[in-house]
Amino acid sequence: MRQDSIRHYQKDTFRFYAYQAGQAHYVARCLDLLLMGEGRTMDEAIGELNEIVLGYLESVHSNGWERELIPRPYGWRVWLHYYRLLAVHTLKAWTGQYFGGFLSFAQRVEDGRLVYA
Repeated sequence: MRQDSIRHYQKDTFRFYAYQAGQAHYVARCLDLLLMGEGRTMDEAIGELNEIVLGYLESVHSNGWERELIPRPYGWRVWLHYYRLLAVHTLKAWTGQYFGGFLSFAQRVEDGRLVYA
């Protein structure tokens, strides 16, 4: 059922980022859908968020709320946080410093799952 109900979104690309928020605490956010996942590792946070996004898309589609709830972006404070992390980690990469703990990526729905776009 999930694959059929979210197939509608295969043309959409959603923007994500994940970061280390503390010792063994990672947060992943979908900037376009106001959704967040957490975990002890970055992969765990991203995996949780992927499940949340797929469930959200399925629910929105089954209730016919696409126009009202897609996109549903975060407010300016989260976007500012994202761009600050992006700038800091880009500068660290240019200067050869360690830049782990941050990941920015886009995903789209394909065959009922999220894949990197």
